[in-house]
Amino acid sequence: MSLPTGTWQIDANGFRGELHINSVDSQGNLNADVVIDAPRVDQLIGLWDEGSQKITFIRVINPTSPVNQIYTGFLFDNFRDQPTNPTYTLTGFFEVLQGVPSQRTLYGWFAQITIPG
Repeated sequence: MSLPTGTWQIDANGFRGELHINSVDSQGNLNADVVIDAPRVDQLIGLWDEGSQKITFIRVINPTSPVNQIYTGFLFDNFRDQPTNPTYTLTGFFEVLQGVPSQRTLYGWFAQITIPG
């Protein structure tokens, strides 16, 4: 299954916003951004692996700072239960990379999009 493009609703450890997956090229490179701390738009640099249904991206919070977040997730859908309007879900974890070690660096996230059929 291909990665659906469009505006996904994202929840990253309780912080909600929009994940915009604009396109995925033939090499799996993402053209995407995220708005969690509106109105700031954060660039995403990442890849989609069709074979493993895996997405990996870096959320560049500040290009001049070492504080970034690396997201890993997997795609699934509810097509069996809802074939005409399936909801696609990406879910996984993200790691916070920062200059000072903290006790917790891994957090959960998910994003969903419904494609009317």
